[in-house]
Amino acid sequence: MGANGSGTVGGAYRSQWSGIEGGPVTAVLFADKYFAKMNTGLGIVLYSDKTGPTSRTGGELNLSYSVHLGGDKRLMIGLGGQVIQFRVDKSKISASCPMIPSWPHPDPPSRVMPMLGSITVPTR
Repeated sequence: MGANGSGTVGGAYRSQWSGIEGGPVTAVLFADKYFAKMNTGLGIVLYSDKTGPTSRTGGELNLSYSVHLGGDKRLMIGLGGQVIQFRVDKSKISASCPMIPSWPHPDPPSRVMPMLGSITVPTR
């Protein structure tokens, strides 16, 4: 996050199988920024992914701290959290598979997935 010293903001949208109902549709928004005075980087990612009866919606928040190692080297230590909600629209499954009268499984729960990592990168 912000390893190159400048902020980044962006997004992407993709719709596949044009004209076919339930085709994959994906949208992503992201941003990151390095705050040199605090030796800290912050990043965020939001996304939505839908295919047929399933969808995933989620977000990620990442924080990094830079330890200067001398010269043009620094160690960036990162910590992040992610929230994902996975859904299955049971009515779409029943409609596309009339042989299956109902979907017997409960809806999957939302989960929080922590992440931890580090990387050494050159500074400018």
